[in-house]
Amino acid sequence: MQRFRLQLCQCGSRLQPFLQEQLHCGQSREQPQAYFRASFPIQIRNLGRRTLRTDLAAFLQRLNVDESDIRVEYDQQLLPVAWWVDLKTEDDRNIALSYHRSFLGPRRAYITGETAKSMRVAILSPLAMGSRGRYCLMTGIQNSATLEDIVRFFKGFDIMGNSVTIVKEQQVYDSKHPTSSQQRSQDKRSQEKIASALGVPDEPDHRAVIRFETTEEAHRAVRTKHGSHLLNKSVRLRVLP
Repeated sequence: MQRFRLQLCQCGSRLQPFLQEQLHCGQSREQPQAYFRASFPIQIRNLGRRTLRTDLAAFLQRLNVDESDIRVEYDQQLLPVAWWVDLKTEDDRNIALSYHRSFLGPRRAYITGETAKSMRVAILSPLAMGSRGRYCLMTGIQNSATLEDIVRFFKGFDIMGNSVTIVKEQQVYDSKHPTSSQQRSQDKRSQEKIASALGVPDEPDHRAVIRFETTEEAHRAVRTKHGSHLLNKSVRLRVLP
């Protein structure tokens, strides 16, 4: 079973002044509890990948939904699979449920009422916290690239202090089917042999989330940097909703 391990920025003594200004040590300043109450949440599915928070806010304008009440749930490919809205009252949720199968753009919105616990579990991801169109996802990063390389790649852009989070794909064994250390070692050697025979790297490319100060800067980065080379590989960029 594959999961993602998040490697947060660590500041070293050799960082240049520019990097010291952009990289932030320790935990992210954003705390999940500050972004939602999860009182009367609903989940909305079957929306297009280009859906924005402003689209949902307009769709639910009768309920006075603010963009800060809207959160995104991502799958393992870092694509949005569901949208969550934290409503203020039970009456508001009942009204929202009456919109089930209504059109939002070209698609019907599938709306269900959910529990507060379900919402917390679904959205507790750094990718889903506080983007509002200001965060970009970078994919296809050479696995030898460092945080410093990524920050230099965006020199000249207005990025936040805690600007870069690298997402490393890691093979994790299901706890329901534990294996011995000897078996894990054998499996790893087998994977390395297969990768070597196919001529592909045994470690997958990395992904990273880059946090910009404004939505304009995030979109400018996508326009100017998408397809550019970081080290020896071209990278892909898209704005997270």
